[in-house]
Amino acid sequence: MSVDQESFVFLLMERLNDPKLTVRVHAGLQLEGLGIEAKPALPALLQLQQSDDVHNRRLAAVVLGSLGSDLAEAVPPLVNALQDEDQTVRRLAAENLEKITSARGHRKAA
Repeated sequence: MSVDQESFVFLLMERLNDPKLTVRVHAGLQLEGLGIEAKPALPALLQLQQSDDVHNRRLAAVVLGSLGSDLAEAVPPLVNALQDEDQTVRRLAAENLEKITSARGHRKAA
């Protein structure tokens, strides 16, 4: 990862704590697009998943799913999210776990 890319990831991590939901969502979408390159953001995403704000937990489930097929540490938080009180968080976690399982299965077959 280049220094510029690493700086970008850290900037996005900071924005995950912005008071404005739209800023947090855009930061999360940018991290999702980076895939495994967003690995340094894992602690911030795990913290986001523990938030009282349901929008933060939903965002964390989506972004963790983009990391999960390449990052084993992303799977346990998604499994935990299957027990979330919010139905959308549970659904997003299940969908992303399915993607991870499918991606890993394709890699083993190759």
